[in-house]
Amino acid sequence: MELDFKLIPEKSKNKTGIYQLEINNKKYIGSTMASFKIRIKHHLSDLQMGKHHNNEMQTDFLKYGKNSLKFKVLKIITDKKTLSDEETKYIQLLNPEYNITKNYKKQNPRDFITCPLSNIVDTKKLIETLRLENEYLQKELKVLRKHNLNNIHMMEQMIHLR
Repeated sequence: MELDFKLIPEKSKNKTGIYQLEINNKKYIGSTMASFKIRIKHHLSDLQMGKHHNNEMQTDFLKYGKNSLKFKVLKIITDKKTLSDEETKYIQLLNPEYNITKNYKKQNPRDFITCPLSNIVDTKKLIETLRLENEYLQKELKVLRKHNLNNIHMMEQMIHLR
């Protein structure tokens, strides 16, 4: 499927700032530190391949089709230091349905994850718990192997004694 850059006004394609995606009257607010053209390319590519990070948007894209996708430049921003704050303002102002969190700070230009910090903390706790459980199970496995080896040696000795 060919990417449609007609969604972006010509004068804005190489600019950075805050944008809005819309599918069937549901909105997503985002920002780009690269250009609107590059960011919409990522969105379209992910949506068309069925791999978009926003599951609800992905479902609606598949349901309503590519022609239902609308793109709008909300604000051109040249000072990239203010980009995250401006994005948060627009998210809080417009209350878009697709945005998972209403107070989002990007960590770097390639970071497109939109999840609350509490989810990250919970995930880190889960990973640590699983790591500890894995260590425990590895120790138990060593004990069982040693125990089984001892049993095998005992059986061999019993067989030799007969």
